[in-house]
Amino acid sequence: MKKILSLLLIVTLTFTVSCKKEAERTVPFEHFRTVKRQLLLAENKNAGEYLTSREGRVNDIVQKYISDFRDKHPDGTTPFLQLKPEIEKSPLFALIRKMPKGANLHLHAPMAAPVEKLYDLAARTKNLYVYLPKGKDKNEREQGKELGKLAVFNPKHVPDGFVPFHQAAKKDLPKKELLKLLQIHRGGEKAWGRLRSAHARVVPFINSEPEIYKAFLTAAFQDAVDDNIDHLELRMRFRPFGNKRYQNVTQEQALKDAYLAFKRKHPDFSLKIIYTMSKKRHSRGNMILTEYYNMLDLKKRIKDDFDPENPVDLIVGTDMAGQEDAAWQFSRMTADFEVLYNQGYLRDLYLHAGESSRQNSYNVVDAYLLKSNRVGHGTNLYRFPELANKFAEERIPLEIAPVSNHSLGYVKDWRDHPAIEYVRRGIPVVIGSDDPLLFGNNGLSYDFFIAAVYWDMSLAELKKFCVNSIKYSAVTEPEREEMMNRWAQRWDDFIDDVLQD
Repeated sequence: MKKILSLLLIVTLTFTVSCKKEAERTVPFEHFRTVKRQLLLAENKNAGEYLTSREGRVNDIVQKYISDFRDKHPDGTTPFLQLKPEIEKSPLFALIRKMPKGANLHLHAPMAAPVEKLYDLAARTKNLYVYLPKGKDKNEREQGKELGKLAVFNPKHVPDGFVPFHQAAKKDLPKKELLKLLQIHRGGEKAWGRLRSAHARVVPFINSEPEIYKAFLTAAFQDAVDDNIDHLELRMRFRPFGNKRYQNVTQEQALKDAYLAFKRKHPDFSLKIIYTMSKKRHSRGNMILTEYYNMLDLKKRIKDDFDPENPVDLIVGTDMAGQEDAAWQFSRMTADFEVLYNQGYLRDLYLHAGESSRQNSYNVVDAYLLKSNRVGHGTNLYRFPELANKFAEERIPLEIAPVSNHSLGYVKDWRDHPAIEYVRRGIPVVIGSDDPLLFGNNGLSYDFFIAAVYWDMSLAELKKFCVNSIKYSAVTEPEREEMMNRWAQRWDDFIDDVLQD
């Protein structure tokens, strides 16, 4: 009898424990009707960032606009230039245009101005010619690559195939057709070839004369201010001007003149230069040491002395850019890096890395080991989960360029962009535009828009992008504090304006 009672007790206890466990499994369903689920979603969706009640009301508006646009345009594979007219119709885009965005930390100088402003500059430039070969011959393929190339010549010495720009614009190569040659309309394997061709068409014109160069940079500065961006960090290197008449004028001095002239009209605007070498060029010639020492010399000679009593560096960092999968990996350049590091240099790196779709591309690993202050793109960081944890723990920022990544084919669908995971796991992310002349994404509003809609971002996360852009900019601490205070006031004004509207 005792054995039977013991057995019944064991069965009862087992049943009770089983029922308790079953009850525990069913209890969480109650949380679907409580605030706990909303808190869990908020913690993950907003990456730990929370909004004030006023910002929450603006977020409700943002989420409504996002939902409306995504209902009409759910496909994240649509080429950007095809989607751009629809973006510009959205009230979300108008709202984002008003948003104070802080800084654009990933922008290449030769492609920094909108293509329309380049065209306007070309239209008023004397002695500008465009390459329009006539007839067919054995060099037809090479001529096709040069088609639309812009250059300034002495009218007495115009090479064959070039015609006056004003003439071509009216007849043989109207504005719409020229802009097609200068922009990337679809990604894929050939996108980098189109990028290089567009560079070859534009750069000879921009670098022809000091006044043209300064006008182009001023257009880029004005575009930033128009899009509520206060600070730019331009990737660039300096070249001699193409016109031999200006051999005694340096590009670095022309840039400084253009910047200080613009800053006198817009005192809140600021600029820094990240001196950028070519990955491919240096993998051939091992010229890293030579160029780095050249950069150090330039850094001493060119200062931001807008405040003469407190001059600050204008050149603040070093980068190596270019098509990652067509050049040496950083690991093959370590001999030069080691020399510089042992001399006390190389603490100023802001490297392009991880802009690759290949499994065996390890530049993002090498950029971490080289202690890069920020990493440009990092689209393949997700392939290295433990490294991604280090980026989150050590607060190493990624410069993400949504439109560029899509246009160059590294991300086929914006909805699958790895940056969504980076943001959620706490890696600092800043938004950059990369090459807006090529992609059509001038300012930062288009990239913010894509992130908001296709990454399902809240206002808290968009705000974090803005804060990160200042927090991780390559400026002095006094400059950073001033920028952050100014941005915070502008953000409050922005929230007030949206609520009033």
